[in-house]
Amino acid sequence: MNNQIKTIVVIAAAVLLIALLGVLAAIGLVVPVKTVQTAEAVSTGISSIDLTKDIVDQIFPGSEYKIEDGMIYFSSQIEANYQTLYLEQMRFGKYVDSNDEYLAVIRAPEEVTVHAGGFYYAVAAVFDGKTNKIKSPIQHFINDEAEISVLDGKRHDYILYLGSTTYQGWTEAQGMLYDLSSGQWEKAWPVKDDMWKDRHGVFGNNRLVLYKRVIEQHNQESAIPPNHFELDTELIWDSNAETFREPQPWE
Repeated sequence: MNNQIKTIVVIAAAVLLIALLGVLAAIGLVVPVKTVQTAEAVSTGISSIDLTKDIVDQIFPGSEYKIEDGMIYFSSQIEANYQTLYLEQMRFGKYVDSNDEYLAVIRAPEEVTVHAGGFYYAVAAVFDGKTNKIKSPIQHFINDEAEISVLDGKRHDYILYLGSTTYQGWTEAQGMLYDLSSGQWEKAWPVKDDMWKDRHGVFGNNRLVLYKRVIEQHNQESAIPPNHFELDTELIWDSNAETFREPQPWE
């Protein structure tokens, strides 16, 4: 009897919690989290393989390829001399002018990349979620390390790209927030082009953590002095203002 009572109590508590979350979401106190969408979630009635083909045919028109186990094998080398790619992510959102859009990112697997072609090689574009037709120019990303994130905005979504390249111990980083509302990949941030001089950043949980380069003491002459990065500052993404800003003490 005690076990039955415990079970009833647990079920009742779960029902109350679900109802409470629904009320909070309705009044705007709980914001649904945007997740990576599968192919089936983006386009109803079409398989993931067929959807991948639609994307590849528009990004690499005229290419011959086959799809096996999620990998895209081209019959000949494509850009950056790569022959094997895969669909890394699809993010549903509003980028250009409709809520029925998704960002598709196709990249080379880490195990086949080479420094000359960029250890991180990816191409990205925005597609119509109903017709699967491309809606933006194709953007190329080539670096040693990189990450592509989608940031929610009040009017539409933004795409944040952070990348870095290291040569003989010296790392150069770059970062760009893209606004595609015009149908083009336009830079929305940073305002100053030299922001990334001797800096690199890491993004997560709507926060951009910036690190600055520190030159280490050394006695020998070197074209590339010993160096490392230390914590510099932190910025928070403000979805209402659609820009990065310094966090408030309570954030």
